[in-house]
Amino acid sequence: MTTYAHQDNQGTVFDQAFYGVSAKSFETLKSGDQLSKLALNFAIPTALTMTMPDSETSLHNLTRQLSRMNYQWFDPAQQMTTTMLKSGTATISYRRGTYLLNGAPTQVTDNAPATTTLAAVKPAESWMNRFFKTQGSVLLIFFSVTLGIFVLFIVIGRRVYLNMFKPK
Repeated sequence: MTTYAHQDNQGTVFDQAFYGVSAKSFETLKSGDQLSKLALNFAIPTALTMTMPDSETSLHNLTRQLSRMNYQWFDPAQQMTTTMLKSGTATISYRRGTYLLNGAPTQVTDNAPATTTLAAVKPAESWMNRFFKTQGSVLLIFFSVTLGIFVLFIVIGRRVYLNMFKPK
C-alpha cells in the first residue's frame, strides 16, 4: 500500500502537454553556434518561453528573434483539435480557429469592452434621516457650548486661585 503525504485524487491525464524551456537558453552553445539554427527535434512537445514585449522596440526584437530560429512552429488552428478551459459556470474552448464561449462561437477582439460605471445611489430622504441629522447638529452645538463654559470656568478659577496668594 502506498502512503501519500497529501492525496486529493484531483490529478488528471492530459492528451498533450508541453515542456517549457526559456528561448534564451537556445541562443548560444559553448562552441558559439546558436542552438536554434540547428533545428533540433524534440522528443516531447516543447514550448519555448519568452518574456512578453512591453514596447514597440521589444516587439520588433522578439519578432526578429523568432524569425532567426529554424523551427517548425506549432499552429494550434491546424494541429490542435480542441482546447477547453472550465471556470465556474463558463466554459471557454478553442476548436479549429474558432473561440467558443459556453459552446457558442465568440469573436475575440484586441480591445477590452468599455465598462460603464453606475451613478451613485442617493438614499431616499426620510423623517428618520432628517431626525438623526438634526440630532447630530444639536449634540455638536451642545458639546461646543459646554466646552466653552468649562474653558471659561478654568480661566476664572485660575484668576481667583492666583489672587488668593497676592498680597492685598
